[in-house]
Amino acid sequence: MHCTRVLLRGNVSVLKMGRSNHAWAQSSADATSLIASMLGSSARSSFVGGAGARTLREWLHAHRWTLAANAACSLQMIQWAMDDVLYLRSINILAICFFTLYNAHMGAWIYISWDAAYTLINMIQIYRIVRERREAALLPWQHELHASVFQHGGLSTHHTRALLRIAEPEQLLRAGERLIVAKGAVAPDEPSGGAGADDEHLVGLVLSGSLRAEVGGEVVGFVDECGWYGHVQFNVDEHPAVTLVALEPTRLLQWSSARLSELVQRDACVQRGLHELWNDDMGRLLSKRDDDFLRRRSGHYARVIRALTASAARVTDGDIAHVLEHRRRHGIDDATHEATLDELEAAGALEPHALHALRRLRLDADDGDGDGARGALPYLSRVRRFVSSQLTSMAMELAFASAPDGATAGAAERN
Repeated sequence: MHCTRVLLRGNVSVLKMGRSNHAWAQSSADATSLIASMLGSSARSSFVGGAGARTLREWLHAHRWTLAANAACSLQMIQWAMDDVLYLRSINILAICFFTLYNAHMGAWIYISWDAAYTLINMIQIYRIVRERREAALLPWQHELHASVFQHGGLSTHHTRALLRIAEPEQLLRAGERLIVAKGAVAPDEPSGGAGADDEHLVGLVLSGSLRAEVGGEVVGFVDECGWYGHVQFNVDEHPAVTLVALEPTRLLQWSSARLSELVQRDACVQRGLHELWNDDMGRLLSKRDDDFLRRRSGHYARVIRALTASAARVTDGDIAHVLEHRRRHGIDDATHEATLDELEAAGALEPHALHALRRLRLDADDGDGDGARGALPYLSRVRRFVSSQLTSMAMELAFASAPDGATAGAAERN
């Protein structure tokens, strides 16, 4: 019984093994048919893909010139969306290449020659832009000057090197030495007052040290390190010569106006940068005007008012018009006008009727008919007069500062 049972178990095991072999064979057959079907599908897909690629190649070949023209126009449209001129010119070269292909197909050889010229110009400009954006070789003191001065005007190191190349040799002023800044000239102090240097129109920059500016012996301002000096053309007839006195050993760098003009005409970037630097420097100097300087101008205006109203029983329309013209010519704003009247009222120097008439006086209260007390000036006329008064203010104040009190009082009475 035991052996039979073992035998039966053995038969069962053999039977199970047979069934397993059958399942394995069936699975192998199924896998083989699946692989065959996959290979067939791949073959069919490869056949279809090959036909599609061949069709696409044929379509591209048939429409290649139309595609080239559209690509050129698309690139040309993209280039105008670029903020950086370097990218603009680079994309323009690619657009020109596609235009050249299309023009060659059409036989438009005259356009191809012009495309070559445009490409050459673009390549030259790209070279200039890349060269300017690359750091130029500067000496240590030149790098320091670029960082402290020229970089603030948006100038690159190449622009700084171009400016330093045309500059005059560096000049050293010892303490107490003088320069004369006359009309169109910067010259050493000499008996002729700098007149011998009228052909020597220079613009200067203080590298180190400081200068004191004098007009007629009166101090009108200072030029510190990294400050500019030279003549500025205002719309006035008189151009007072300014004497620059070195307060300490001062290093100066100067440029000839003629050579500087040649450079800015060749390079618009240098022109924009220098204008920005000079405008900032002029604004800084005008904002730092001495309080005593403004008080002297206010005192001169007070003497003018006293001279007009001292001997008159009433303030006439002609007096009002004269005061208005004086204010416009000398840049006396409403705040200075009111402060001067307050001082005269406190000192009892004005009659009540004169004070009342002058209180109503405003620069924007002139109708242009001569009375100067009512009406409104047209907007453009107000702007023109305001700009004119601001431009003349600095130069006229220099003249007031240089004249003694007796001379200004006499001039006020004559006016």
